[in-house]
Amino acid sequence: MKITTVKTYLVHERQRKNFIFVKLETDEGIAGWGEAHTSLDMDTAVAAHLAGTRARADQAGVPLTYLAYVVKALVEPLQRFPLLNASLDDNAHEVVLKRYYHVGIATATAEP
Repeated sequence: MKITTVKTYLVHERQRKNFIFVKLETDEGIAGWGEAHTSLDMDTAVAAHLAGTRARADQAGVPLTYLAYVVKALVEPLQRFPLLNASLDDNAHEVVLKRYYHVGIATATAEP
């Protein structure tokens, strides 16, 4: 079984909390959900972080987004629910729980 789709949903209630929901889907049609939340105003934290990098990013033509914060927030659900961070060893027929967290991101770019 392999994870084929990872979808993230950022829900900002503007009440000092941000919720991030993650939906994982497998090639066997199994879907699972994870969630994380922050208990501080992320808009303020993001604005403070971006203030120092906005000019350099604009000069380089690089858009700044919430992506880094979403990726960081994904680790908490992986810690709380170890099966989300597990893999299946086909030869041994067992679930392998990992002690590390690696979040990969795949992107698509326009053809030149």
